[in-house]
Amino acid sequence: MSTTVLTEMYSLTNAQQRVWFMQQLHPDSCLMNIGLALKWRIPLQTDRLREAVLIFLRENESVRLPVMARPQEEPVRPSEYSPLDTEAVVPVLAFGEADPSGRAWEWAAREWIARDMQELLDMGSGALTRFTILELDHAQTWLYIKAHHLHADGAALIHAGREIAGIYAKLEQGSYVPSEGKPTFAEAAERERYYLASPRYEQDARFWEEQFEELSEPLFAVPELGSRTLQSGRWETVIGPGLRAQIDRFCSAAGVTPYHFFLAGAYAWLYRLTGQRDITLGSITSNRTHPADKLTYGMFANTLAVRHLLDPGSPFAEHCSGISRYYNRLLRHQKYPFNHLIAKLREQHPQLLKLYQAGIEFQVMDSGMAEGAPFDMEPLFSGMIDEELVVHVKDYRDLSTYGLTLEYKLSTFRDEEMADWGTRFVRLLESAAAEPSRTLAELPLLSGEEKRRILIGFNEAEEDLPSRSTVVGLFREQARRTPDAPAVEWGSERLSYRGLAGRSELLAQRLKGDGFETEDVVALLLPRGAELITAMLAVMTAGGAYLPVDPEYPPERIRYMLEDSGAGWLLSDEKTLQRMASNGEPALGDRVRIGTLEGMRSGMDASADSHLPEPAPESLAYVIYTSGTTGQPKGVEIEHRGLAHLIAAEGRVMGLSEATRMLQFASSSFDASVAEILPVLCYGGALVVEPREALLPGEPLLQVIRSKGVNTACLTPSVLAQLAMEPGWRESIAGLHTVVTAGEACPAEVAAAWGKGRRLINGYGPTEASVWATYQEYAADRPLHIGRPFGRSQIYLLDENMQPVPPGITGELYIGGPALARGYRNRPELTAGRFVHVDLGEPYGGTVRVYRTGDRARYAPDGCIEYCGRKDHQVKLRGHRIELEEVEAVLNAHPGVLQACVTVLEEGQGAGPALAAFIVRAGGGEQPHPEELRSWLGDKLPRHMVPHRFLEVEELPLTAGGKVDRRRLHTLVRREVATTAAAQTAAGGTTEAALTEIWIEALGCGTVTPTDPFFDLGGDSFRLLHVHRRIRERWGVSLSVTDLFRCPTIRSLARHLEGLEKHRPKTVEDREPVGPGAGRTAEVPGGNRRAELERQKRLRRKGREQ
Repeated sequence: MSTTVLTEMYSLTNAQQRVWFMQQLHPDSCLMNIGLALKWRIPLQTDRLREAVLIFLRENESVRLPVMARPQEEPVRPSEYSPLDTEAVVPVLAFGEADPSGRAWEWAAREWIARDMQELLDMGSGALTRFTILELDHAQTWLYIKAHHLHADGAALIHAGREIAGIYAKLEQGSYVPSEGKPTFAEAAERERYYLASPRYEQDARFWEEQFEELSEPLFAVPELGSRTLQSGRWETVIGPGLRAQIDRFCSAAGVTPYHFFLAGAYAWLYRLTGQRDITLGSITSNRTHPADKLTYGMFANTLAVRHLLDPGSPFAEHCSGISRYYNRLLRHQKYPFNHLIAKLREQHPQLLKLYQAGIEFQVMDSGMAEGAPFDMEPLFSGMIDEELVVHVKDYRDLSTYGLTLEYKLSTFRDEEMADWGTRFVRLLESAAAEPSRTLAELPLLSGEEKRRILIGFNEAEEDLPSRSTVVGLFREQARRTPDAPAVEWGSERLSYRGLAGRSELLAQRLKGDGFETEDVVALLLPRGAELITAMLAVMTAGGAYLPVDPEYPPERIRYMLEDSGAGWLLSDEKTLQRMASNGEPALGDRVRIGTLEGMRSGMDASADSHLPEPAPESLAYVIYTSGTTGQPKGVEIEHRGLAHLIAAEGRVMGLSEATRMLQFASSSFDASVAEILPVLCYGGALVVEPREALLPGEPLLQVIRSKGVNTACLTPSVLAQLAMEPGWRESIAGLHTVVTAGEACPAEVAAAWGKGRRLINGYGPTEASVWATYQEYAADRPLHIGRPFGRSQIYLLDENMQPVPPGITGELYIGGPALARGYRNRPELTAGRFVHVDLGEPYGGTVRVYRTGDRARYAPDGCIEYCGRKDHQVKLRGHRIELEEVEAVLNAHPGVLQACVTVLEEGQGAGPALAAFIVRAGGGEQPHPEELRSWLGDKLPRHMVPHRFLEVEELPLTAGGKVDRRRLHTLVRREVATTAAAQTAAGGTTEAALTEIWIEALGCGTVTPTDPFFDLGGDSFRLLHVHRRIRERWGVSLSVTDLFRCPTIRSLARHLEGLEKHRPKTVEDREPVGPGAGRTAEVPGGNRRAELERQKRLRRKGREQ
């Protein structure tokens, strides 16, 4: 068969240009392959079917059009059309023997088609639509049509299949009459050119631009570019006649089409699974608006970006009607090319990559009955996809079913995850069709049994825990059992249970004798040690609540905590108060009654041996301040019942006993200290307490663990990572059999290293839940997540409508149970907003009080909880909970700052994550220097909340939704703010120059001067340890970490090093090995000489003022 050769060339339409560009982006992929299988249910004559295909080719010029490259001198128009003069070939493939059911033949045919669909159709190598006849057996014949999307769309393949089936039937009957004058694709292309030059095009352009003046946020989190793939998976199901009948009845009553029902259902489903209300879906439309288009083979399809803002309180029927009206309105503008819309939007939003991540397609797939020859049609897929997710709905009217297929990127979704999503979609559709008056928030995703399993089964406690005990009673009982056992070991000193109980009881009685009332708050301004632990127990024994205050905190923050808490008492020691007075720090306030332990002890009656009554479980035990979003910290009130729950559950989980030797590592201002100190004292173990400088992560800390026989410790993952870099670290921790790690995510490599030879427990919990809420013990054969409820804590993962989410779906983590805090000190509105009541339904526990964490998490199928990040901008950094808004609020109050945004950046040289502040300077002023900003922040915030780096930007970038785009901040840095004034003091020698390089490497900053104190530049204990290693590596001298504290500037340190060099024996060449991650940082709470640095900063400020 030959065709007439035509010489006219046709330019690509916009729909084809989109396909052509996609193929250029992925030149070796089969992404643009589409296919259809026609399956006859009666025997066919193969030769006659081939003849029907050839007739179809002859009568439809568009099927024969290939893509041709223009001459080299016109590279800007590389692909156009030209008719093909060739003999069309329709191969026939026969498959082998089959079992009586014929299934083996069908399986073999499907396997062959799947492989062929993944073979690239070269746009320049000839026919772009190909036909193959597959003979399965004498009763089954398939016609397989494969096309490049540039050549055809799904509607074209369906039309071709029906036409070929009709031609075959007429050939069989001898009634075939050749068709003439069929419309051509060239005519359709000419109609498009006319449209593009019309006023209607301009109107459509304005309409679409108005729909996207602002853009939707991305619906799914996708992998980094290097990890993305086009490979897709599929999940399929059939909606049977029963549910189909319900859907059709609803559509008839509501006056909407089945497609509108599925579109409305998809919006509700994605909203319920992602929590996002503003959703844009790509809807594939045939775009065959002219009658001739419906008879023309070719690529007409256009994409409608359908954006909808969902109202969770809207009944489904109302929601569906609104979708239907809006979609019909969009159809009036469907001719506007999608690629034109993208190009226009990128003028306003240069960062726009995709307008939508999920799409939906609806096709009518009637099984055919062409002159008595019944056949089925089945769409085929290439196994690749550009969107993250596409919902395919097939309408099989003669079978009274719908086919539902989810096609998804394997780099974004897992097969088991999408199987679960598909099941939830069908359940939602069932409910929507049966009860359309239910709101979107009420449409169920879970069956009753699933809901019971999640809310009750996943929260079942392994054992009952005591509920009426308090730490006071538990400690007294333990002191009676083991009075001579060591309770606290402080350096070379040792305090027994008898001694600790006696001291705390006497101090409690002294407090009561001075007019102390129940639930009075006592601030403890004490360094770590036995005195602090004594005071904690004494205050609680007297019926009060202790408020730990780190002496290293800025005076302004200390005063705020005292005033905000309403503390009437402050206990300190003479040394701490004298130091603060000598540093010129202001008075701590007029309302607080200040006493020293030395003074209190002098008035104690040592003969008094009567016990004060034990506090009630519902009375207040302690108040701990945490970072707050308003720019000021907030005090969390924990009752004795919450503390008792912690003690009992921790004893069970960690196996606490009289043999326990617990390292006291955390600052008392952090709730981890509660978990370290009080439970151990109720089980007869010993607390190992050391000065802060002895706890520097590295050799100093390993030395403590080794020499003090520590067998149990709570350490952050950053500390664990740092210790694992030390030579011989495993030998040092040989006796350490239990480690709890918390405060931040634990990397897999850290968990694997520490999980060998000991129990490694990953703990999770906010201060508001009495330290721990969930835990998971490390096992080599599974990822380390935050695990399961701790003790009798109750965990609920809920969506924004307070409905439980299914396993695999991310929800907000809520905590219930006996360990919940009373609330925030003197903050009733804040308490009401975070401690809420949730009605779970009577069968599932009724109404419960819970704490809203702001953390996002999801269930694994077995109930294990996986942490998925924050809803807000709170971060956990080296064990510290930091509200970025609090840091920003203080920065924004600086007169030289117009706007500030604080985020976490990964530092170079293996230094790990650190806070970075992005600054927009106030108009007309000079950019504030980091020293000034650090001083400003340091007067108001703890050191762990002061950013490590300050970077200047022209403006803060915004997301498509108008929020600060924190992910793009680092790409817009104009310059890193200089660390000193413009006139820098040059390093004055080779030692200073070498130290400067080491400091810049450790600090991650641009420049430093020889007189800048290390900690003023954002240094912390771990960066100091990195400097220590690098110095020993370079000079090989015997330098202690204490030397670095004593020499806080490059100049003073250089002089010290030069002195060491002069006296160093010539034979000493030992170098301490440095691991590959040396320099990774973590922060010991308060692990620096802040008081001395604060004094230096005040002297410098006074000098500037003079």
